[in-house]
Amino acid sequence: MIAIPIRTQLLTQHTELRALIAEARVAIERVPMGQPEDDDGPAACMSRLAGALRTHNRCEERLLKGFPEAGDAAGPARAEIIDERHAAEHGELYDALVNPCLNPERVGQALDRLLEHMAYEEQALFI
Repeated sequence: MIAIPIRTQLLTQHTELRALIAEARVAIERVPMGQPEDDDGPAACMSRLAGALRTHNRCEERLLKGFPEAGDAAGPARAEIIDERHAAEHGELYDALVNPCLNPERVGQALDRLLEHMAYEEQALFI
């Protein structure tokens, strides 16, 4: 089990990411209605989410880096999550962000994947 302060910090960041995901979904739903882009528009929301995700992943990697060497049973699972799953999430989110039309379906799928990723982490790391 991960130390409580680390667990609390990472779960707090997941909560913040979920709020940004909800914000992005609302912004993306406005795209077909032709709403003008502003600070709450899809591109701005996705940019905020991408920045928060990058910060979270760096923090998570730093905080969990020593755990695989700790010799506990969950160590190998932590190493896998840090190395493989984050790289995949970065690629998916980047692909959604670089699409100039911000296709709502494509972005929605990336957001769903991010939610699944966080749920997997919470299950694998914290229980």
